Amino acid sequence: MEFFFIIHRSALHIAALKGNKKICEMLLKVKANPELEDKDGNTPLHLAMINLVPGIVQVFAKFNVPWTKANHKGQTVAHLAIYYQSIEVVKFLGNKKFPIDWNVADSEGMTPALIAASLGLDKVLELLLKMGASPSAVTADGSTIVHLAAQGGHASIIPVCAAQAAPIDQENEAGIKPIHLGCASGQIPVVQALQKALADLNAPDKEGNVSIHYAILNAHSEVADFLIDHSIDVNAKGKGGQTPLHMAVDREMLDMVTYLTEKSADVNVKDENGETSLHYAIKRLNIPIVQALLAAGAAANAQSRDGNSPLHLVATRHAVDIGKLLFASNAEVNIKNTQRQTPLHLATQCGDTEIVALFIEKQADLNVSDENDNVPIHLAVLNSKIDVMKQLKEAGANINAKDSEGQTPLHLAAKTQQVEFLKLLLDFGADPKIQDAHGQTALHFAADLTNYEMVKSLIEHGAPIDAVDENKNSALHFAALKMDKKVVTLLINNNANCKLMNDKGLTPLQGVRLTFSKYMKALINERDSEHEVTDTVEYHPGNILNQNNETLNSHADLKESFCLLCKRRAAVAAMMPCGHLCVCEVCLKERVNQTKICPQCKQEVTGAVNILAE
Repeated sequence: MEFFFIIHRSALHIAALKGNKKICEMLLKVKANPELEDKDGNTPLHLAMINLVPGIVQVFAKFNVPWTKANHKGQTVAHLAIYYQSIEVVKFLGNKKFPIDWNVADSEGMTPALIAASLGLDKVLELLLKMGASPSAVTADGSTIVHLAAQGGHASIIPVCAAQAAPIDQENEAGIKPIHLGCASGQIPVVQALQKALADLNAPDKEGNVSIHYAILNAHSEVADFLIDHSIDVNAKGKGGQTPLHMAVDREMLDMVTYLTEKSADVNVKDENGETSLHYAIKRLNIPIVQALLAAGAAANAQSRDGNSPLHLVATRHAVDIGKLLFASNAEVNIKNTQRQTPLHLATQCGDTEIVALFIEKQADLNVSDENDNVPIHLAVLNSKIDVMKQLKEAGANINAKDSEGQTPLHLAAKTQQVEFLKLLLDFGADPKIQDAHGQTALHFAADLTNYEMVKSLIEHGAPIDAVDENKNSALHFAALKMDKKVVTLLINNNANCKLMNDKGLTPLQGVRLTFSKYMKALINERDSEHEVTDTVEYHPGNILNQNNETLNSHADLKESFCLLCKRRAAVAAMMPCGHLCVCEVCLKERVNQTKICPQCKQEVTGAVNILAE
C-alpha cells in the first residue's frame, strides 16, 4: 500500500505493465484490486493493453475486472485495443459476454471505429462494424470515418466504409468533405476509391472550393490529372470566384502555374473582384509567374471591377521590370480605371520617379484628367511629390491645367501652403493671374492663409493684387479679415486698392475691428504720402446730398444721417443717381435691390453706393 502511494501504481499495475501473466494471475487470485487507478486514471487492465503480451487479456478475463472503465483521456480497453493494433484482442473482446461499448467516444471524440479509420486498419474496422460499431460516428469536429481515412491516405478503408453505408459526402463542421481531404493528401488510390464509392468530385466546401482547388493548393498534379480526366473543370471557381490558377499564383506556386497553363487553364478568367491571375502575380511582384502568364496569353490590359489594369498595379508597387514586360505585351499606358485615373496618375501620387519615367517614355498622356479633372501635375502638388512635378514639367505637362474647380497647380500649392512648390511653379512660368471657378487667384488663398512668403512671391511674379472673386473680395479683404499686419502691410505697400467694395458693400477697411481699420488707414496715409499721391483713400463724395438737399463737398462736411428705410441706423450709402445719403449698411444689403424710388426725393433709382469708411 505504501508503495502504491509513492508511485501511484499497485503491484498489479506493475505486473500488467511488464506483461507478466503469472504474477497478474497470482495477484488477482489473492484479491488484488483490479479497479485501482494510477495518476492517469489507468487500471491494471489499461496497462495490460499496452504491451500486447499474448494471453494477458485472457488472464484478466477470468476475474471480475472493469471492462468499461475509462482513464482520464476517456479511453477504455476498447480504445486501447485499436490504438495498439491488436486484432486478436478485438476479436476476443467481441465475445458478447464482455460488456464492451464499441461506440463510446474518448475525450477527443474518437470511437474505436474512428481510431481504426485514422490508422488505416481496414480489417479491424471491418470487424468493429460487424460487432456493432457505428459507421456514422463523428469526431468532435464532425469528421466521419471516411474523413479520417481520406486525410490519412488510407485507400483500403474507403470500400469498407462504402460497404457499411458510411456517409461518403458528409461535410464536417468546417464544411470540408472527404473528397477534399483525399485530394489534399495527394494519394491517388484514395481519390480513386472515393470516386468508386460515388463521391461527388464537384462537391464544394462551404467556401465554394472543389476538389481540384485542394489538389492544386497542395501541389498534387497527379491528383489534378485524375480529376481533369474525370471531367472536373480546370477553371472551376471557388472562394471569391478564384480558379485553381488564381490560387496557385496567389501562393506563388510556379510549378502549379506552369502545370495549369499546360492543361489549358484560362489565364484571363476573373474572380469576383474582376481580377485575373495576372493581377495576382503583379501584387506578389513575382516576375517568373508574370512571364509564364503572359507567355500563356494573359491579357495585359484586363481590368478589374474597379477598372485597374495590370499597369495600374505596377504604378503603385515600384514594379519597373514587370512594367517593361507588360509594355512588351502591348499594355495600354493611358488606360483608365473607374475613377478615370491612368497609371501615371497613380505613379505620381506614389512619387515613384522611375515608374513615371517609364510611363513618360511610353508616351503617357501628361494632361489627361481623372474624375475630379486632376491631371498628374495636380496630384504631384497635392501629394507633395516635387521630383515628379519637375519630371512632368520637363516632359511638357501643362503647368496651368485646371481641375474641376478651375484650380491650377499654383492654386493647389497656395491652398496647401507648400511654399517650395509655389515658388518652383512660378519659376516654371505658372500664371498667377488665373482665377478658379469662384474667381479666386492663388493670391486670394495665400492672403486668406496669411502666408507672407507666398503672398510676396506671387506679387513679385505679377499676381493681380486687386483681382476680385465671385463675391467681389480682393486679397486685401481676406488678409484684413484675418487682421494679419504683415500681409496687410505687404498688400497695401504694393498699392492694393482699399476702396474696392465686395458684394456686401464692404471695403477691406470695413468689417474689421476699429483699431485694425485705423492701423490700415495709417498705412494707406503713409504709403500715399511717400508717393505724393493726391487721391488718398478718403472718400471724395462729389455730387452727394444730405437729407436737407445740401451738397457734401468734403469728408468734413459729412453729417450723420439716419436711414430713411429702417429709420434706426446711421445712413452710409447714397441712392443713385440722385445722390441722397439715406440708406444704412443693413438696408443696403437687404432692401435696396427692391427699392425703386429714393425715400428722400421720390425719384427713380438704380441702386445705392456705400460712401463712408469706418
